[in-house]
Amino acid sequence: MTYASGHTYEERFTFRVSDDALVGTASFLGRGRGIREGQAKDDEVSFTLTLEELLGTETRPYRRYYRGRVSGNEIHFTMQDDKGNPPVKFTARRSAD
Repeated sequence: MTYASGHTYEERFTFRVSDDALVGTASFLGRGRGIREGQAKDDEVSFTLTLEELLGTETRPYRRYYRGRVSGNEIHFTMQDDKGNPPVKFTARRSAD
């Protein structure tokens, strides 16, 4: 995944669906984090990550919002944060593991 900053990371997602609830983990900058507010309905998935950034000596929370459409072994995602950065589009592919 290539972020708006130009940095590229291999991100990993682990999902489990129960009814319309989506649970699991999503990595951000290579580190796994628990997803929140996960939903799966038909071929659409969505969830958020709650993160923190250090600005000087202050730590501020922020969120990243993920929306995706499942197509075969892929999910086509758009990720947007609540800090005003441009959305990032990427495709997640099911691993052979």
